[in-house]
Amino acid sequence: MRSLPLNGRAVRYKDEFVYFTTNLVAGLEKPSQTFKKGDIAFLPLNGSICIFLKDCQLNQRMTPLGQVTSGLEVIGSAAAGDVITILPAP
Repeated sequence: MRSLPLNGRAVRYKDEFVYFTTNLVAGLEKPSQTFKKGDIAFLPLNGSICIFLKDCQLNQRMTPLGQVTSGLEVIGSAAAGDVITILPAP
């Protein structure tokens, strides 16, 4: 929460999720390999924030962070290179 807002350039992984790299350094906490549409997760391997566009079962473990409550279709339409920003909840 202290690092918010976070932003970065969007990268799409197939049609499964959109991610962007950050300068965050952290390990795994309560890791999972199964995510549902709208989930937000942290990938410590490269410091990426991932936003899932559909239900996924991955080989890589990630730390669940939260869920997109509205506007997932906007994130889903992001093209490579678009800037995504995560703000703290009001």
